[in-house]
Amino acid sequence: AQQVDPVTADPAASLTDIADRAGVGRTTLHRYFPERSDLLRALALAGWAPALRECARCGAPGGGEGNAG
Repeated sequence: AQQVDPVTADPAASLTDIADRAGVGRTTLHRYFPERSDLLRALALAGWAPALRECARCGAPGGGEGNAG
């Protein structure tokens, strides 16, 4: 069975639902992400991390060697 991210499946999913799906307690989730926006920001950054690492590796603009803007 394919796992579905609860935030993707239901953008209005409660933090309790997300914690349950992650296999952690709600209080643990709140310890690391006090606000829902903190969790969403971390998820967004995690999604970009592989591309940013590749940019840094090849020296592409914006990949850690200044912004060529």
